[in-house]
Amino acid sequence: MSINSTPLIHILISVFEDRESVVELLKRIDALAAAEMRFRALLVDNGSLNAPIRPEDLVDLGFESEVLTLNLNLGQQRALAVGLAHLAEREDAEVVVVMDGDGEDRPEDIPELVAKIISGETPITVAGRGRRQDSMVMKVLRGAYRAVFALMTGQTLPYGNFSAISGAVLRRLVRMEELWTHYPATLRCSGFPILIIPFDRGKRYAGKSRYNLVSLTVHALRSFVPFAETLLARVLWACGIIVGLGLAAIVVGAVIKVLGYASPGWLTLVAGSVLIVVLQVAAIALITLLLASTGQPRVTTIPATIGRSFVQKADVVPARKR
Repeated sequence: MSINSTPLIHILISVFEDRESVVELLKRIDALAAAEMRFRALLVDNGSLNAPIRPEDLVDLGFESEVLTLNLNLGQQRALAVGLAHLAEREDAEVVVVMDGDGEDRPEDIPELVAKIISGETPITVAGRGRRQDSMVMKVLRGAYRAVFALMTGQTLPYGNFSAISGAVLRRLVRMEELWTHYPATLRCSGFPILIIPFDRGKRYAGKSRYNLVSLTVHALRSFVPFAETLLARVLWACGIIVGLGLAAIVVGAVIKVLGYASPGWLTLVAGSVLIVVLQVAAIALITLLLASTGQPRVTTIPATIGRSFVQKADVVPARKR
């Protein structure tokens, strides 16, 4: 297969104050371009102030690249949503790879990730979580998150941003409000089949991760948003079960009281305790309903509609002549 006959692979990377790592990543992707693969990179600079991506950083690449500079820091997930909306406007965006720019998503895994997309076997491939250089605390927290996520949504999310999607998936995602909140979770609820390919995580090329416990917690909480209706149903069912058990406890207590086996004041104590629990459960159910009512699709948060408004400028850097 000649290079001209291979599909153009668009690489989407969100960048925030990490120019050194991203430039190194693109150099390694450029090495893949010599192996009968065609690339185009879209870098979304997420409001960097100290180390923004500059067009002159990309002039030595053997493929065309583009830098979208946002006018403020939207956060990684929303920056990716803006980038996807930008790509959806291109007719040649039929294979898109989304990856982090720090080196933990290894460029040498891209060929296997896109192969199934190009062959038409699946519309989405994601990099499953293989070996990671995590501390014991992080491993415990990740395990707890996965367990809670599976319990509350009935789904699993064993992958991150590193993925490849077809053009059909791309054009549906940018019309989904959920994409504005959490890209991996939106893939899961998009309705398209997902092929998970396990890959080990790489190491950062430079610097340290800016994620801390608070930002990771916020990111984890946002992954529940696309499943708001399922979450609501499960919470309401759990509340109903708790209320039912509470009423059953009162009935049992009343029977014991009638039979004369209860000490004085025992039934009042049980009934009061159960009533407090029931009121708390009712409050939780009400809050859940109110939150769910605010989670209906809104035109104002659909990436295809609002993405352009966050772009300060777009710089296209042509490929270096080989």
